[in-house]
Amino acid sequence: MHRAGRDVDRRPDAGPGSLECPRRSRDRRPMRSRLLLLVLSCGLALAACSRRGAAPLTLTLAQPASAVSLDPHLHDEEATYSTLSHFYSRLVTFGAELEVVPELALSWENPTDTLWRFRLRTGVLFHDGRPFTAEDAAATIRRAIALPGSKVAFYLQSVEEARAAEPDVLEVRTRYPYAVLLNKLALIDVVPRDAPLAPITAPVGTGPYRFVAGAAGQPVVGARFSRFFGPLPAWERVTVLPFPDERERGTAVSHGKADIAGRLSEDAWAEARSLPGQRMLSREGIGVTMLGFSVKPGSPFADVRVRRAVARAVDRRDLAASWKDAPPAVPMAQLVPPGVFGHSRDFRPEEPGEAAARALLAEAGHPGGLDATVLVPDSARSLAPRLAAQLARVGIRLKVDSRPWPGFYEAWNRSEFQACLFAWSAATTDISDVFDAILHSPGEGYGGSNHLGYSDPELDRLIEASNRTLDPYQRLSQVEAALVIFRRDVPVVPLLLRPHMYAIRPGLDWTPRRDRRIRAVDVKPAEAS
Repeated sequence: MHRAGRDVDRRPDAGPGSLECPRRSRDRRPMRSRLLLLVLSCGLALAACSRRGAAPLTLTLAQPASAVSLDPHLHDEEATYSTLSHFYSRLVTFGAELEVVPELALSWENPTDTLWRFRLRTGVLFHDGRPFTAEDAAATIRRAIALPGSKVAFYLQSVEEARAAEPDVLEVRTRYPYAVLLNKLALIDVVPRDAPLAPITAPVGTGPYRFVAGAAGQPVVGARFSRFFGPLPAWERVTVLPFPDERERGTAVSHGKADIAGRLSEDAWAEARSLPGQRMLSREGIGVTMLGFSVKPGSPFADVRVRRAVARAVDRRDLAASWKDAPPAVPMAQLVPPGVFGHSRDFRPEEPGEAAARALLAEAGHPGGLDATVLVPDSARSLAPRLAAQLARVGIRLKVDSRPWPGFYEAWNRSEFQACLFAWSAATTDISDVFDAILHSPGEGYGGSNHLGYSDPELDRLIEASNRTLDPYQRLSQVEAALVIFRRDVPVVPLLLRPHMYAIRPGLDWTPRRDRRIRAVDVKPAEAS
């Protein structure tokens, strides 16, 4: 049998995962009997190998969604990043603690303040056998910017030109000095140079797995790519299964449906922690849970005084203490957590004030309070009633519209909400991820996820100025000025930093990453680690 990290022997015409079984040239038993014996023989052989400690062939992962798109440039969503990381590589990537590390780029330099020169790996192949060169890297950057509906264009809003200087040298010129370009490139998956300006439905990348089958919202299957440029993963196949229902996801490992289940809520953790056949893991994350508001005409939150009333009514410490049987959440009144550029150790939010909140509502013309609906993913459905109870005390009556993740994500993208409970991660460890995506006005590479309808020209100017500034102290001053406007206008109310929670099958060795990605290359049989 095979060793972890190497392909099993296959017949030349065998599909991925099929094992070579010896033929019996003179066996004249009926075909059905021979087939049954053959299946039993292969099954017993696999069981025997398992008893001897060989790695199982397939790793199965349970997520809220397998992927919202199989096009790496038509999403900016955590579960999809996790799934597509099996098929694609990037110029640089993030380590488990979000440090920037080389991937397709071996090294880089800055001949000028606006020129980045990357020396690329040679000998790397796409899954269709074509060699990767700087032309593919340059075409990827151009596509990520120009693709209609691109969700990652804002990461590249500083880029003026990308070109292949040599087959293994990529040059990227920016419109202005941009110190965090490397961090942004870590979220841009590399595709072949001829990838169309239309949605990709069958990924072709340079990652550790080649795409076998699947579609957005459906199970996605990959087979180990034996010519991958890095260490081969232990698993011959990886399957990502969508479990939109969080309770079903929380029990998937115990019921033998998955090896690792991710993005569990506090309630799912409490229910799953005592189930047999799984162990529980958690770690701190970087995604801040927020309450966002539609500020479009007709929304009950279009008046800033109503939004300020919500901010004064919220008691973060009380929310964080709501769960007794799960890893603790942390009150978070800022857009980004500690360790991310833009977080302030000195900021102190206003204390909850019910009288002040009622006065603001009365001033806004709602002395008797108001009714509104809040859209939430089902992973936050236990948080929503607790938040609604706090707001009800000042007269804001929230109806909770809880949906499985795919339905929530679709409504979020269509701006079909009055208020929305969501989490946003500064995935590049810089507050610009939040500023550029959800607070800057849409247009010119900015505001790709601004579904709030919020816009302020001065905030836009400060965001753009901070992106052009290299000096970290000057840049921090610009960020703080932008945050003054943010706190004045309250387009979102930061609430909590919630832990990342997982269920995992015993016998696996895996350490959760800070960005919540579950990658088969990081998971090993415990005895082989």
